[in-house]
Amino acid sequence: MRFAYCTLQLLPNTMLKALTPLNLPPDVPDTVEVWLLDIDAATPRLPATLALLGVDEHVRYQRYHHPADAQRFALTRAALRQLLAAKLGREATSLHFSHGFHGKPALSDSTLHFNVSHSGQYGLIAISTTHSVGIDIERHADKPPLEVLASPIFTQAERDYCANDSARFYALWCGKEAMIKVCGTGFSMDRDLPSTLPPGNDNYTVQQGTKVWSLSVARHYTGALAVPHCSATLRT
Repeated sequence: MRFAYCTLQLLPNTMLKALTPLNLPPDVPDTVEVWLLDIDAATPRLPATLALLGVDEHVRYQRYHHPADAQRFALTRAALRQLLAAKLGREATSLHFSHGFHGKPALSDSTLHFNVSHSGQYGLIAISTTHSVGIDIERHADKPPLEVLASPIFTQAERDYCANDSARFYALWCGKEAMIKVCGTGFSMDRDLPSTLPPGNDNYTVQQGTKVWSLSVARHYTGALAVPHCSATLRT
């Protein structure tokens, strides 16, 4: 956690109450950190938040049909900018992003890796100095969309694992989303994807050199982190 707490000391006071570094499983590389953003705690800062966003981010913000979705996007992106800026010793507004073939963002002039996800009241932000990262968070719906299990992205073993268990469904869904995001290949409901059978002791099944962990986030939420080729120093 030393890596994360050094960053915490550099954050603007306006974000300190909204951002919390997560305690990660011990076999996650120590160059990876994950931050939990409390959307409700950050909401009063929305006007100042919008001033941090770039032109492309403003365009995406304005495309959202529902104000709550637009707000989640803006606050998560602003928190990301402030975290990256604290690490780089720069102003948040000075950061410029590029996008891969499937839209995964990257800093135009830095080797820092990052990924974000938001759902309901919370956002997750993963940052690493050494590894590509994928992150996902899902709020549990009253009636989870179990019908998607019929799509080709799920293996028969995964369908059998979930059955009608909503908690297992969200663990499986988050793990698969995080793995797809770390690869930057995009999520398609009509193609086969590697299996990510959910966790025992916080670890998912390792697939194609990528490791996925379940994250303890908040009540009625599930989170997952994916990192490829995990051979770095482990955290203590």
